[in-house]
Amino acid sequence: MSPVSNSQQLCMQWSFIGKIVTNICSLSQAFQQAAQAQGFAFTALPKATGKAARQQLQEAVGESEYFLAILPDGSSLVHCISREERHPLDFGRLVVAQLAGTPDK
Repeated sequence: MSPVSNSQQLCMQWSFIGKIVTNICSLSQAFQQAAQAQGFAFTALPKATGKAARQQLQEAVGESEYFLAILPDGSSLVHCISREERHPLDFGRLVVAQLAGTPDK
């Protein structure tokens, strides 16, 4: 899941990975490397569910817009997006396409 949201708007794009990545470290590393290439970094959030997950995310992003990648083990990578930043809305799709070996898709 890769939402970019704030209190006034919500833009959400879902990207699902089937059996492309069997190693969660590879997936996390792919997101981290792609972020670094774009000039930003992720904050890693440990696995959490329900209210604990929502609270954890709220503490990490506050009222900021954000990009969130939820990994298969339940952990997450989050990036707060500043008002001045132009975060690519297809960022998650591009990372997934690269992992799938179809970067043109």
